Amino acid sequence: MSSRIERELFATQIRYLLGDDDDDRLAAIEALVTRTWDPAWDPDELIGQDGLPAIVTCLDDKDPRIRSAAAELLKAISEHGEGDAVVLADALP
Repeated sequence: MSSRIERELFATQIRYLLGDDDDDRLAAIEALVTRTWDPAWDPDELIGQDGLPAIVTCLDDKDPRIRSAAAELLKAISEHGEGDAVVLADALP
């Protein structure tokens, strides 16, 4: 179970992914990718807060760094046993 602070952080990062500010989107997606490096990381909170549609949106970003990080994050989510959630979020062409 995530703490209140972690839930709020996820909500803020998801909001940044959907925002207009390029720097905010890049910082948010990179922060989310960095969290996957923790062996105890679990994508449940991100999925539970409807973060997948925001990540999928980043796959079409004009910045290749954002697109790449989004793909890396979706891969990490799939590797943690949530491949069905990634497919249901229309992440695959």
